[in-house]
Amino acid sequence: MKRDHKQSTVGPWAAQKLEALEDYLRYYNTALKNQPFTRVYIDAFAGSPVSKVRAPEAPPELSPIFEEAEDSEAQEQFIFGSPIRALNIKNGFHHHYFFDLDESRVQRLNELCETTEAVTVKVGDCNRLIRELAKSLRARNVRGVAFLDP
Repeated sequence: MKRDHKQSTVGPWAAQKLEALEDYLRYYNTALKNQPFTRVYIDAFAGSPVSKVRAPEAPPELSPIFEEAEDSEAQEQFIFGSPIRALNIKNGFHHHYFFDLDESRVQRLNELCETTEAVTVKVGDCNRLIRELAKSLRARNVRGVAFLDP
């Protein structure tokens, strides 16, 4: 198992997947912002808050910000993971639940979220943790998104 974000790598496609998730979360919260629902976000395989992108087969496109190709490449090396993206949604969720098997990732998420209200971070098997959580989310006014991406 990977130990920290320096070793957490994702394929070049991960950026597109996470951007799609972020767009969906933004639209979801926009659609429900005037409804009386408590909105929750569950990330069952929360992973690292930041991941290194493995080098793509094709060279990166030049950034409009940087003049040198190696600077453009360096800019693309790290991306925010799903927890950071969910936390940064404007008018977002009322509560976030992040689960992961890796203790070092959970520790890192706890450090990042220690000043953020309404965040629960737990280490363990997400199957068990989601079953436990589901018991507390049975109210009719709770709506949410569960992101299950191992």
